[in-house]
Amino acid sequence: MKKIAVLGWAGHGNLGDELMLDGLKNLFKGCEFMVMSNDNRGTYPFIDFDAINSCDLCILGGGELIHADHLFMPTPSIFKAPSLMYRIYARTPLAHLPWTHRIKIPKIIFGCGVNAEGSSQLKLNVIEDLERFDYIGVRDNTSLNILKSFPRLKDKVFLSYDASFGIKIDRSWEAYDKVDRAIIIPTDRFTVGDEGVLERDIAVKSRDWLNEKLVSYKEKIFIAFGEIDNDDYETCKILSDKSSTILRSNNLLLQEILVMMGISKIVFPYRLHGLILSFITGTPYDFYPYHWKLQRVNDTIKDKKVEEIQNTQKAIADEIMEMIM
Repeated sequence: MKKIAVLGWAGHGNLGDELMLDGLKNLFKGCEFMVMSNDNRGTYPFIDFDAINSCDLCILGGGELIHADHLFMPTPSIFKAPSLMYRIYARTPLAHLPWTHRIKIPKIIFGCGVNAEGSSQLKLNVIEDLERFDYIGVRDNTSLNILKSFPRLKDKVFLSYDASFGIKIDRSWEAYDKVDRAIIIPTDRFTVGDEGVLERDIAVKSRDWLNEKLVSYKEKIFIAFGEIDNDDYETCKILSDKSSTILRSNNLLLQEILVMMGISKIVFPYRLHGLILSFITGTPYDFYPYHWKLQRVNDTIKDKKVEEIQNTQKAIADEIMEMIM
């Protein structure tokens, strides 16, 4: 049995990241998975490079992990170390060795986005880190075009779509009639306010937009997808009224969420994976564009069929498995 190490943000109470991990596990079925994170607040262990190098493949994915100034995590990086140890470690050559150098097995990127406006924002160290990967699968066309603009990357960059499309789907919602209901999947984020101060204010800024959209629907269900990066349950309370129902995704089965969305008339997703689940169920959606990733993914998938995306991903997974056989 092949062993795959997965690096990402799974284990932090965010449904979207769990969906991406589930998608990878379904696409690379029959493999043993070792999941790790670069953050100590989650349920998965810190990155252990020796453990990674004992695997057959390392996957970085998914999410907006390709940043303008670093890939996934900055250098120097340290795990499980108090501040004094970090200060000592940070002075050693090892701390300034890019983490991509420390992975000796085949490594790929699957379903990531470029968290930058354009290619001119990407620093040289990011391009150098990306060049060390055997395959780079991005989830949207803008990210594809940004990375393909670099001659040293263009032959290894492909459109893999978001890893959450790889989940196993039971289309049982198709057996039910639609109900006069709107599903809302909110979140809150920081924007730059007066004098350059960061303010967590997307919920407040979007309230009028959302209220206007909801006025014609009899039933309103808010579903909280995230916890650590933003407490979406609290955001639900900010945006809802007394006639609304608020649910936590971690109290629901994925199939329950899919059925609720699939039989509703519309979904208003702030979270990207609210948009993707709406697309999977074929439910009309209207998203609040708090981050460019929603528009980019929407523009990439809007003229596609779910089956077409899944077939593309399956072919990619089969090709990657052949690479490590």
